[in-house]
Amino acid sequence: MEVSAGIFQDIFEEVRIELSRISPFGTRFLFSSLPSGYGTTIGNSLRRVLLSSIEGSALKAVNINNCDQYTAVDGVYENYFQIIENLKKLIFRITNPSKSREFAYIRLDKPGKILAKDIELTSDLELLSKGEEYIAEIVKEGVKLDIALLIERGCGYMEVNEERLDLVSQNYPKSFILLDAFYSPIKTVSFEILNRTSSTKAPFEFEDLALICETNGSKSPEDAVLEAFKIVSQAFTKVMETYSNPRKVQQHSDSRILNETSSRSSNKISVSDLNVSTRLYNSLSKNGIENLNQLEGFTVSQIQSSLKGIGTKTMEELLAILKGYGIKVIDSGENLLIKTKEKKIEPTTRLDEKFSEEANKEGFVDESLDVDDDSEGNRE
Repeated sequence: MEVSAGIFQDIFEEVRIELSRISPFGTRFLFSSLPSGYGTTIGNSLRRVLLSSIEGSALKAVNINNCDQYTAVDGVYENYFQIIENLKKLIFRITNPSKSREFAYIRLDKPGKILAKDIELTSDLELLSKGEEYIAEIVKEGVKLDIALLIERGCGYMEVNEERLDLVSQNYPKSFILLDAFYSPIKTVSFEILNRTSSTKAPFEFEDLALICETNGSKSPEDAVLEAFKIVSQAFTKVMETYSNPRKVQQHSDSRILNETSSRSSNKISVSDLNVSTRLYNSLSKNGIENLNQLEGFTVSQIQSSLKGIGTKTMEELLAILKGYGIKVIDSGENLLIKTKEKKIEPTTRLDEKFSEEANKEGFVDESLDVDDDSEGNRE
């Protein structure tokens, strides 16, 4: 399957990018001359990937004097949880790309304050904090404090799931307490669309995308945005390769899709709970339709001829709602019946007694009853 970008291939060649540093770890990216609409597409894609999928390092597990989190740390002013909160504020970076975790240690045996600079690091681990960050204080003579930190590489936010704790803990030293970890180096991401202008290549219009990215310093905004572009590109490429391979694309008949979605209609959908136009609500109520499931299995013609006072626009609204709830009607939305007074409509299948009585009595549906006045709006 060959895919061509067509005229867009030349249009994107006019894109220009400007970078402006706005803070020590913040950069403004200006993408100019994007085809109209693509600023939002690119900006939203980059923002979502930057916030969820950029790799970073964080404290994942800790051991304090081989104690559990409910035991007081003897001779230390802070309790277990306060020490952990102070440790989680520190920013680490694993410099060796081939390693996914590193250990760091604090070993002190004399009274005094413990700062970030007292942490012993391996050659593949870097502390990006200033070093003066407060961790704890030993307040007793003869007290020895041993803290082991496990720094791990990952993406996004990983919560300690109590239900899977036994399974997850098998990957960590038994004496360590697992912690929630926020790996992402991204602090904030925002974007806006600027300067919509006409293009010399009609009928296109251009727009500019201004994206601001700020990190915690473990990764530059420029590297983070480049990584996000690569992730988005790889995702689209892999999906396109799968889609382009007929052997990997499964095609199902409409009947199978209907069978899969029909289960959604097993629960009754009350008309009174729907946010529909007043005309549609009145038409359904007057004809004894209390829930949408009563219409399942009938043809569009049967429904339209039996609902007195429903016109083309209201019928289209009803069919869209039925489709949204997975309720099957025959020829739904494809061949709307154009009602005339020239031909009497006889329902071939009985919907209910009231449906049949109305259809036989009237013989047609008066179009004048369906004005679809927008002033009515949706039923509150």
